[in-house]
Amino acid sequence: MRMTSKYSGERGAVAVIVALCSVVLVSFAAIVIDAGSLWQTRRNMVTATDAASLGAAADYSRGTNGCATTAATLLTANKSGAALDSCSSQNGNAADSGYVTVRGSTNVLFTFAGVLGINNKNVRSTTTAEWGKPAGAIGLRPIGLCLTSNALMTAWLNLPTGPTGTSGTIRIPFVSAQTNPCGNASGNWGVADFDGGDNSNNDTKTWLEGGYPGTVSMGSNVPGNTGAISGSLSNQLAFLAASGASFALPVFDAISGNGSNATMHIVAVVNVELVAYKITGAVATRYFDLIFSKGVIQGTCCGTGLDTGARVIRICDIDTLAPDTSSRGCGTNA
Repeated sequence: MRMTSKYSGERGAVAVIVALCSVVLVSFAAIVIDAGSLWQTRRNMVTATDAASLGAAADYSRGTNGCATTAATLLTANKSGAALDSCSSQNGNAADSGYVTVRGSTNVLFTFAGVLGINNKNVRSTTTAEWGKPAGAIGLRPIGLCLTSNALMTAWLNLPTGPTGTSGTIRIPFVSAQTNPCGNASGNWGVADFDGGDNSNNDTKTWLEGGYPGTVSMGSNVPGNTGAISGSLSNQLAFLAASGASFALPVFDAISGNGSNATMHIVAVVNVELVAYKITGAVATRYFDLIFSKGVIQGTCCGTGLDTGARVIRICDIDTLAPDTSSRGCGTNA
C-alpha cells in the first residue's frame, strides 16, 4: 500500500511538471513562430511604404498628385492586405522640390500567442521620400551638351523657370560648332571621360549602353575624350534608339583645353530619348535627334542649380509623422 501511494505521488508530481513545461514550450512557440511572423510582416510593411512614398514622390516631381492613387496602389502591390492610413505632402504643388509621407498598416494574426491572451498585432510603417533637383547624377551617358549651343534646346529649357513639358524632336548637330558658344576645345566636341582614365573608346561604349556607374556632381569639371563619336559606337547608339528609354545627358556651360585635355564644367543634366542619329559621313552632317522631357533620374538629392526638369528622389525619413528637417533630413539641400 505504501509503494502504491509513493508511485501515485510521483506520477502526480510528474504531471505537474509536464503541465508547467507545456506552458513554457507553448510560450517558446509563440515567441519563435509568432515573433518571426511579426518581424517578417514588419519588413514587408517597410518595403511597401518605401515603394509607395518613392512612387508618390516621383509623381509629385512631375507635377501630379502622388497621394491620389499611386501611394495606395504601390502599398498594396508590395504588401497584400495593407491599408493606407495616411499620405501627405509638403510643397506638393511645386514640382521643383518637396517631400511626401506615407503611413500604412496591416494586422498580424498569431498562431500560438493566443494561449497567452495575445491574438493579433497591428503593424505600422511610415516612410518619407523627397524629390528635388539633382546635386549629382548617376548613369550619365558620355555625350555632353553645351547649354547655349542650340536655340531649340534653349527655348525648351525655358530658364530660369524651367521646362513645362516634353519637347518635340530637337536636332543637336554633333560637330565642333556644338561647343563654340561654351568655349573652344579643339579636337573635342563634348564627349566626356567621367573617370579621367585613359580615354578608352571601350569606356565610351560601355557608358553609352549602360550609363556611367559613378556620381557626377553638378558644378564639377569633367575631362573630355578626344574627337567626336564615330561609327565604332553604332551598336550602342542603335540599342539606345531601339529601346525608346529615357536617359540622362550632362550639360556644360564652359569647355576649355584641347582634345583629351579638354575640361567641361557640368552645370545640369537633361532627360532625353534618342530618336535618330548620324555619326558617319561628312562631319558637318552628323547629328543626334533627341526628345527632351521632365523625368526622374538616378542621383543624389537635392541640389539648387538650373531647373532642367530632371529630378532625383530619395528616402529621407522613416517611422515619424513629423519628418526630420535637420541639415541631413527632408526638405534640405545637399
